[in-house]
Amino acid sequence: MSAIAALLTPLISLSPQPTYSTPAAAKPDPAARLEVGDRLRELGHCRYQVNQFAEAVTSWQQALKFYQNPEVRSVFFQKSRQREASVLNLLAIVYRRLNRHQEAMSFDEQRLIIAREIGDRSYEASALISLGPAYTSSGQYRAAIDLLEQSLVTARQIGDQQREMTTLECLGLAHMSLNQYLKASNFYTQQLALALETNDQEMARIALNGLGTASLSLGRSQPAAAFDEKNLAETGLKLNRNSKDRLPERMALDDLGHAYFDVGDVGQHQGDNTQALCQTYHPAQILRPAPVVSFYANWFSRIGDFSVLNLNPSSHPTSW
Repeated sequence: MSAIAALLTPLISLSPQPTYSTPAAAKPDPAARLEVGDRLRELGHCRYQVNQFAEAVTSWQQALKFYQNPEVRSVFFQKSRQREASVLNLLAIVYRRLNRHQEAMSFDEQRLIIAREIGDRSYEASALISLGPAYTSSGQYRAAIDLLEQSLVTARQIGDQQREMTTLECLGLAHMSLNQYLKASNFYTQQLALALETNDQEMARIALNGLGTASLSLGRSQPAAAFDEKNLAETGLKLNRNSKDRLPERMALDDLGHAYFDVGDVGQHQGDNTQALCQTYHPAQILRPAPVVSFYANWFSRIGDFSVLNLNPSSHPTSW
């Protein structure tokens, strides 16, 4: 080694040497994670549509993990929480369908907490209207009524008339379960008024059926109540005649017949009155597609006209 080389060697050894490192795998950014969650949510929905419930649940549970990711939540707080609530709703739906009601209620309760946290009144109303009937079905009527009353306030505040009518119906059912028939009638009356105002015939039929049941439970001994019931039954018949399903019309005719018995209209006059009733409510036509129920045999037996239904009093027992 030359003298120059000997002098340079220590300097070379002391000079900085380049270093090489393997780059770390790039982490997906929060937007990408949010998008993956959305795709998993849609995948679960597709699986649910073809009755692949277990696979749907798996997809939705995976979607939840992406929505609940701390980085996603810090950047997209409102979006991630809304979509988390949406997935919890889907999980509640599928668990109810699988008759796993306690788990479904747990998902709805989580959804309610999120809705209130982010101030989304529509999500809040949706969660409350799901929880109310669930508590009713499990026999927790007081808790159900408390939730449904909150739902009613929320629905009215945000102007959601459909949820308002549904809540009124559920309140009627809850009070019926507690034998509080007058309170139930009050809620069904409000539901009917709103249904007629919005021309929602399906909700009107539901309200009329609820009112009829409450009226029957209260008893129909007072003439005023009987006349109210008659008017109610006539309204129900008009609504049900607009339905493609003939069964509601037959049921409405049954209610109307009972109402006429209560006010004494059927059988009082054997002439024009009987004929008018038969022509107006034509039960024979309505009953042709289905077996004749016992009430109609009793009805026409009382007015003495078996020809309307082609019935022979000796050939049909009154206790069908």
